[in-house]
Amino acid sequence: MATRVRELIQTVRRTLQETQTEGVRWTNDELVEYLNDAYRFLAEQEPEAFADNSEFECATGVRQELPVYAVRLINVTRNLEGRQLPIMPSDIAVLSSVRPNWMAETPTNQQEFFLYDDRDPKRFYVYPPATAGSLIELVCALEPKKHLPKEYEDNETLLRVNDRYYPALMNYVLHRAYDKDADDAGNFTRSQTYLQSAYNALGIKLQNTSRISPNNPANK
Repeated sequence: MATRVRELIQTVRRTLQETQTEGVRWTNDELVEYLNDAYRFLAEQEPEAFADNSEFECATGVRQELPVYAVRLINVTRNLEGRQLPIMPSDIAVLSSVRPNWMAETPTNQQEFFLYDDRDPKRFYVYPPATAGSLIELVCALEPKKHLPKEYEDNETLLRVNDRYYPALMNYVLHRAYDKDADDAGNFTRSQTYLQSAYNALGIKLQNTSRISPNNPANK
C-alpha cells in the first residue's frame, strides 16, 4: 500500500520531537517543502524513480527534443507503427563511420537506432531520419511534481514514488530540517548524518548518470 504524505511528515515530526499539530520550530508548510526538496534529491540520484513510458511524435529529421516535462532520456523502446520493431541504442561515431551521410538519408516512420549524449540530456537522435509525426515509445525521467502545503491536511494524498524510496525521502527531510539550525554544531552533525543516511538508503555507489544512461553497455 502506498504511503501518505501525512504519514511521512508525522514520522519526521516524532523524530524531531515536534508533537504539536502545527509544529513549533518546523511548520507543516516547511516540512512539505522539504519533502519537495527530497523529490529533487531523488530525481538527481535515481531519475528512474520518476520514469514515464509514453508515446512520442517525432519531428522531421534526426534530432528530437524531449517533452518539456522530461529531464532526461532513459530508453527508446520501439516503433509504434508498422511492425513495431525495437529501436536499439547506437553511437554517433560508430554510425558516422559506417554511414557518413546518415543525417541526410530519406526520412521514414521506421526507426532502427537512437543515439544519446549524456552531456545534452534534453535531446536525442534517431536513425533513419524520421518523418514528421512518426510514433515511437520513450522512457523518460520526469520533473518531480511538487506537493502543495495543503496536501498535508489531505489524508488521502500519496507520495509521488514507490514505497521503497520512503527511507531516503524521510532521511532527506530530516537532513533539511536540522540544516535549518546548522550553525549549531550538534544540528549540523545531525543534518549531515541524515543526508548520508539518505544516500545509504539508495545504495549509492556509482555515478548515477552512467548507471541509467542508455550509453552504458550494461543497459544495452
